[in-house]
Amino acid sequence: MGFRYVILVFGLVAFLLSFSDVFEYYNIAMASVSDSSQIDTELEHVLPTTIQFEHDTTPPFVRIKNPTFCSGTYATGTITVEGIAYDSSGVKKVEAFANTIPHNGEFPFEIANPTSSGNWSRWSIPISIPTEQPYRILVRSFDNTGNENWDESMINSERTKMNLEAIKDESKHSRIAFVEPTFTNAAYNEDSFYFFYSKYQKTPIDQEITTDLNLMTGDIPFESNYEYFQSIFNLVKQSSLNSIVSVIGDEEIDGGLIFKNNRVNAYNVLILLHNEYVTQTEYDNLKQFLDNGGTVILLNGNVFYAQVLFNKESCTVTLVKGHDWEFDGTSVRKSVSERYQDENNSWFGSNFIVNDINDKVVFENNPFNYTHFEENYVSNSKAKILLDYKAKFQQVASTPDKNPWVIGGLLKNQSNPEVTFDKEKRIVTYELPSGTGKVISMGLYSQNIESNSALLNYFEKIILPRALNTAYKIDKNDEMSDLYWTLPGGKISEINLDGESKTLSMKATLIHNDDMKDNSESFLTIVLPKKIIDANSENKIIKFIVTINGTQVPYDEASDDVERGLKIKISGNSDINIIGTSAIPEFNGAYVLPIMFVISMTLGLFLFNMPRISRFQYV
Repeated sequence: MGFRYVILVFGLVAFLLSFSDVFEYYNIAMASVSDSSQIDTELEHVLPTTIQFEHDTTPPFVRIKNPTFCSGTYATGTITVEGIAYDSSGVKKVEAFANTIPHNGEFPFEIANPTSSGNWSRWSIPISIPTEQPYRILVRSFDNTGNENWDESMINSERTKMNLEAIKDESKHSRIAFVEPTFTNAAYNEDSFYFFYSKYQKTPIDQEITTDLNLMTGDIPFESNYEYFQSIFNLVKQSSLNSIVSVIGDEEIDGGLIFKNNRVNAYNVLILLHNEYVTQTEYDNLKQFLDNGGTVILLNGNVFYAQVLFNKESCTVTLVKGHDWEFDGTSVRKSVSERYQDENNSWFGSNFIVNDINDKVVFENNPFNYTHFEENYVSNSKAKILLDYKAKFQQVASTPDKNPWVIGGLLKNQSNPEVTFDKEKRIVTYELPSGTGKVISMGLYSQNIESNSALLNYFEKIILPRALNTAYKIDKNDEMSDLYWTLPGGKISEINLDGESKTLSMKATLIHNDDMKDNSESFLTIVLPKKIIDANSENKIIKFIVTINGTQVPYDEASDDVERGLKIKISGNSDINIIGTSAIPEFNGAYVLPIMFVISMTLGLFLFNMPRISRFQYV
């Protein structure tokens, strides 16, 4: 009996010893979890050191704080690049270099300097910028588990260079700038404003939202995209040979870089695109620009719809108010749709038509073959309407038709959509005096048709001359009218209108100009108000007769509801005559004799003393 117990004990001991390797594996695993670096080197043959129980795949955060591409830095020599970096596992290093554009394919990284040994929360590095050409600064960061991340910036950009030249320029050149909607591009970035709008669109009006607040901030894209307005940009450059044409962004307007140091305008004309999101400072600077006598062209509808806050260091914008929301930094709530409703009416003359892009809108007058997208309606009574597109909007009626039908026991009424005019919302191209300057609005979302030949023709021959604002004041029957013109490398003078011969005459003089490649030829573009001179037959527009030094010449033309723009090739100094069929308001033939009888009885001999030639004053 005792012997059997002894045998049993020895058997149990042998059984337990057979599992010694299992316990050894367990002890090693526990040691690995607590601190893998403490594993005894004698046991490395059991557990390979390459095994990781928790693998870090999150890249470190790295950001260039100065100079950012939003700061508009322009410099040569050695500059100091500063930034921040962090990671939960620790940052191993940060390195950087600068290269010209386009990149030559080399990556000569140099390690940056941490704020203290092993502390990369703030870092800096001196970088050499030997020339004034554009440079890209590239920064790379590694964490302690081998993950890496990148950030980049740019200095000496062409946009910055052109803007600084505009501020310093003392020549008499006209300066025109397209304004890239960089703040709006940030709002439309992925995982930004519109992701939030979509997710919380059904939120009650009085409810505050404190989640997903990161979606209220958007990164400004590093790279610019000019393709969507390239055609109209090229047109402006080719048609305005005496002008300097460039591209700036919302950042420049926010920073006051549309003014010289004395707050005088650095540009004559600003052409805005889809600048839907603006800062308060940017909006105020645009009003100051108008107050100073500048011209603002609004190519698109849906501008100045929401207010944002711009962070130059992080190159981000954060929603403040508008587009149906308001953000105070701690919570988001429902709010107004158009942030600057009243100011837009007063200063810029129109407001955004809130509707769906898929709604049916018919343009009965559609010279540019435009399809509804986002438009503004004229809302200021002082605006001069140049072109009315006679838009009709679909109105959905809820009245039943003659044969109502039933599904699931519920009476359903088929809608009878109607397309009708909304007299309160006219989509037009207009001009509005604002401050001592002016606003010209296309009313349409023009970038969608920016390569349309009819639009480009109209922009060249009507909009640009109006924007550049070189005009003769015409005093006709105590009513002042503007006759706008452009002549690169030249000027016109001695303008006269002969009411009897229906002829507008002028002299064109080409002036030597070092900026013009050929001073022997140029193009005169002149905008003729129809109430001053026109050419028509049986209520249809016909061609003018244009002569230069007595010889009839061809010309190109564009027109709208109130004027006709002519482009005429000029060779040397020229005497120009433009002959129409009417030069003063005319009367219906049935009323000519009675009216003339009344005039003769009341005015008598004064008729013989009235001048037959209208006088013009150059401004």
